[in-house]
Amino acid sequence: MVKDYDLITMIVEYGKADPLIDAAFDAGAQGATIHPARGVGVRKAVTGDIDLGVDSDKEMVLVVTDSGITNKVYDAMVKAGKLDDWGRGFGYVQKITKPIGFLKED
Repeated sequence: MVKDYDLITMIVEYGKADPLIDAAFDAGAQGATIHPARGVGVRKAVTGDIDLGVDSDKEMVLVVTDSGITNKVYDAMVKAGKLDDWGRGFGYVQKITKPIGFLKED
């Protein structure tokens, strides 16, 4: 039987992913993937300038969870990254359909 899984995605400043990953593991996640990224967003839309002396390098953290622990893992990551504070990063959850090859079924 295939379980329901979710994908938690968090985008944070470069070098700030480790506390989120630690929190995810502590909350029951089995693994994480970190991608380097570069952000362009609100500042460009407002000013037209992406070089404002602000570091645009980011890390994208991806965590697949059993849907039964998604909220626990997500909340732990938000707290660890202080993502409730504006400008610290952002996150979201997506349902995973047709998973294969990454988690062992019970």
